[in-house]
Parts: sequence; structure tokens; C-alpha cells
Amino acid sequence: MVRLGSLLLLALVVAASATGASARSNGNILLLRGQHLILVTPAGADVRDLTPPGFEVESAAWSRDGRRVALGANKHIWVMNADGSNLRQVTSGNLSEGEPSWSPDGRRIAFSSARTGYEQIWVVPAGGGPLRRVSHRTTSCVAPAWSPNGRWIAYSCTLGFPKLVLARFGGHTDRVVTRAAGVIAEEDVTWTPDSKTLLYTRRRGYGAGGVYSISTAGRRLRRVAAGGSEPFVSPDGRRIAFVRNHHLWIAWRTGAGAHGVTSGAIAEAGPDWGSR
Repeated sequence: MVRLGSLLLLALVVAASATGASARSNGNILLLRGQHLILVTPAGADVRDLTPPGFEVESAAWSRDGRRVALGANKHIWVMNADGSNLRQVTSGNLSEGEPSWSPDGRRIAFSSARTGYEQIWVVPAGGGPLRRVSHRTTSCVAPAWSPNGRWIAYSCTLGFPKLVLARFGGHTDRVVTRAAGVIAEEDVTWTPDSKTLLYTRRRGYGAGGVYSISTAGRRLRRVAAGGSEPFVSPDGRRIAFVRNHHLWIAWRTGAGAHGVTSGAIAEAGPDWGSR
């Protein structure tokens, strides 16, 4: 005879298996405040300043397991533990590098670098080592975002104006996601947990833009948040963090319930929502 407790345990295991990676719990948010890296709660309360002494941080990213942070700072890519310990340099050279994005398995970091002329997208082992070039355009390509399934890297290339581009990791070509007329910028791209939808900043003029979503095939374009930029999807896929009026906002992934969670005199940028 199966006991009630055993049945409840079995139900929990089945539910957890069905939910999968998309149900990763939401943690705190990395946020640039000026050139300081601040860890804040989803409610907007400061947890700690993670800026290494003497560093000017320009970009940062959580590893998927929440244990490490990659930095674009002092012209190079760095990695440290989530508590700020064990800082180590990953790239070297004379030209500025930044905008790191972790592979889902935590083994590699995509980033942008002008080491061959125009900025392009590169990948480096998280512990340092040989580089692999991803983009091969003759114009600037920046701000990579690695898909949760590990197969694709999305980024923005200047093709007249910045456009969203997708490249298969390990491949040799890329493709433009959208070619809409009258759009002057498509940038700050991020992924939904199912690797099927991109969220990004879209601007039709030189004023405030908005957060939009689109399928990887360039279909189902919709506006998510007016006046917002730099979106990032929560680990469970239900909410988004973004910047509006120079501060952190949070909304449901549909854009409903948008509300500001931070304030202050210093502009904020680059939210990245971690799993711890």
C-alpha cells in the first residue's frame, strides 16, 4: 500500500520535472549605477556594492547558476565569484572589450571587442584561453546575448542603423532578424527562457524608445513597455527588468504592472536578473 506522503512526494517530483529550467527561482538583480556594480533585490533595496576597488565597471552578467559574475571593466573581461571574491582577468590586449554574456553551461563568455578593427563578437573560455570569432561583418557588432539552449548568440550590428542579428554558435554565418523601415535602433537584446523570443530596445526616432518582443524568425512583433530600454527576463520567464527614466523598473513579461523600483540622482543601466 502506497502511503499518502509518498504520493505527495511523487507529485512534487513530477511537477518539478515538468516545469524544467524555465522555473528557476528569481534572485537579485545586477545593476550599474554610474560605473559601480550594485546588487539589488527585485523590490529595489540595495544588497551590496560589488565593484572591485579601483575598477570602473561598464557591463556585467550573471552566470546561469548564479555563482559567478563576468565584468566588462578597465578595458577587459573579468570573472569573479558572486560575492565579489576571487577576481581574475580573462582577456588581455590593448583595445577595449566588454558586454559579457555567459554560455548556459558556464564554460564560455561571449563579448564584444575591436581587436580586429570594427567591434565584433568573440567567445573566450571562462578561465581564459584562445578566442573564437563569432561575427564577421565589416561594420560594428556589439552586445551579445547567448540563448538559453546554447545554440545561438544574438547581437546588434550597424547595418545602416543597428539591427538584430542571430548567429549559430560554431557556425560561420549570421542572419538579420528584422529589416523594418524607419527604425533607427534595435539593440540591448535578451532571450526568453525557451530560446524562441527576443526582447530588445527599439527606437523609431531619436527620443525615447520602447521594449519590444519578436520571434527569432522575425515574426510576432509587439511592444512590451513604452519608453523602456535594456530589458532582461527573470529566470522563471514571468517578469522583465528594464530601464525607464534612468532607473530600474519591473513588469510582467506582457508589460502589465510596470512599476519603478529604484530612484536617486545617479543614472542606472544594464539590469541582469540572476537566479540567486
